[in-house]
Amino acid sequence: MACSDYGILTSSMHKKIDSSTLTVQNAFDIFQSRLLKLSGKTIDFGHKNLFEFIFETADEISNDVNLNEINIENKITLAIAIRLKAESYLISKLPEVDLSLITSNQTNELYQAYKNKFTLSPAIAVLDRVNMMTPENIHVNAFMFEPLIDMSVNHLKDLYEKTCDLN
Repeated sequence: MACSDYGILTSSMHKKIDSSTLTVQNAFDIFQSRLLKLSGKTIDFGHKNLFEFIFETADEISNDVNLNEINIENKITLAIAIRLKAESYLISKLPEVDLSLITSNQTNELYQAYKNKFTLSPAIAVLDRVNMMTPENIHVNAFMFEPLIDMSVNHLKDLYEKTCDLN
């Protein structure tokens, strides 16, 4: 994988300096270049901001009264949205943190800095759940989906709502 592709995908999963400029098409192009089933396919929502698209999709899942509780895609989407919402909150509370210096485990690095600075914050309970319930390694080729398979989508919906309330 090209370094620029790795950077784009990292900025898709974590709030980085360039994350706000990413579109769905940016991510789709990377997957399309590597997955034969996507060859020749197009999407009509590629112009959308990637994070806004993730949050819109998570909101739809969270509000779906007839939600398929087994569908792993719903759980993965909620888990990604939860981590992004948590990072957004943490970054807003830690303006002194230079994101370019964090090279791995960004959510945990931000969480530890937050816990050290705001030792009595009630948000720590929600952030503890984020770290416990959503795997750090949500990647297309990861084996880390197993915890999500065993987890109720309703627990993820509840945590998503709580992380949205932090922001």
